[in-house]
Amino acid sequence: MEISRAIDAYLDWRASKRDLAEHSLKSYSADLASLRRHLDSKAHSDISALSSEVLREWLWDESSSGLSPTTLRRRVSSVRGFTKYLHQQGLVSADYGVVLHQPKAPKRLPRVLSDENLNDLFETLLALDAVCVAHVYPNRRA
Repeated sequence: MEISRAIDAYLDWRASKRDLAEHSLKSYSADLASLRRHLDSKAHSDISALSSEVLREWLWDESSSGLSPTTLRRRVSSVRGFTKYLHQQGLVSADYGVVLHQPKAPKRLPRVLSDENLNDLFETLLALDAVCVAHVYPNRRA
């Protein structure tokens, strides 16, 4: 089966069985398009060309292209789902995607508010507190 037809069949299956949002389907499509482009560059147009080695080469190319770790994780997840589907449908002899390992997720430190932002926050809270007190005790004078 041609890789483009297999991708279309997988996306149709995802849309019908998983009740995914349109944006999610577009992401899957874009992720799998990167795999298709890699296979095209190697003159592979059929799913029979899929192998663990080909998928590792694809992942290496993707990671070398400067994509963020988050994007790489999503692409690996999409391709793993695709190869699992192909194997479950009997279109390939093995689930070659199991060899793909997720890149580590980046660890980010939380943003810290500046002194100016903290002062603005406290001033807003004090003003809000004054409004609440005035609303609860309308006859009270400051």
